Amino acid sequence: MKAKQTPIERPARKPYLRCNLGDHGVFVFRLPSPGRAQALMQAYTEIDRSKMSEVEGAAGDLIMECWADGAFDLEGGTGAEVFAELWDAGWSFDLLIGLVAALVDQMNDAFIAESDVTERVDFFGKTPGRSTSDTSGTPTSTTPGDSTD
Repeated sequence: MKAKQTPIERPARKPYLRCNLGDHGVFVFRLPSPGRAQALMQAYTEIDRSKMSEVEGAAGDLIMECWADGAFDLEGGTGAEVFAELWDAGWSFDLLIGLVAALVDQMNDAFIAESDVTERVDFFGKTPGRSTSDTSGTPTSTTPGDSTD
């Protein structure tokens, strides 16, 4: 890690997260967009866990993607290099994997279930057969050909 010449203040709101990493201090991470988060998590879950180099590389990729600390930059250009950089700085395997697990949990929490979206917002306008309200507040049918005359 390399200290920034001019620290950057990150807002205390999502998508930024402050993680207290014990003796190492508090670091700031940024949750990626839902699409990017899905791709990262898929790549992380598809690795061969019996190959430690793959675990380290995938963990480093995820940390590198989420790194947004205002005081320090990562110098590694690949996930494996980032993992090695943090390892060399004294971050334990348990700390690194625990950080990855926490970031994945936060990414999962950021996803909105499709059913929640359709219950809250109707992006597609009126759906045939679905009851809506007119200006009088009386439910009306939107089914084509249905008439109350």
